Amino acid sequence: MTGRFEEHHGFMCRMLLDTVDHLTVQIDKLTARITVRLAELSTTEDDEGPGQTTLIPITDTERLDEIPGIGPNTAQVILAEIGLD
Repeated sequence: MTGRFEEHHGFMCRMLLDTVDHLTVQIDKLTARITVRLAELSTTEDDEGPGQTTLIPITDTERLDEIPGIGPNTAQVILAEIGLD
């Protein structure tokens, strides 16, 4: 490596890497909280009718994901907006 990489540059790189580590921990905490909230929102049960006992129940996220143009992330956003009421 040619050029000048001095102590100051190392200090700045360490500060930036520490920031990335801190934000990664925060993202992990938020992801866990979102997962719990989505599980709470997806507790609706279907009415049992003929043949319903053999089907595996799906979550609200999976149900919305079946709509063309709506992926899992969009489904989660929709459920989060509904959950704010």
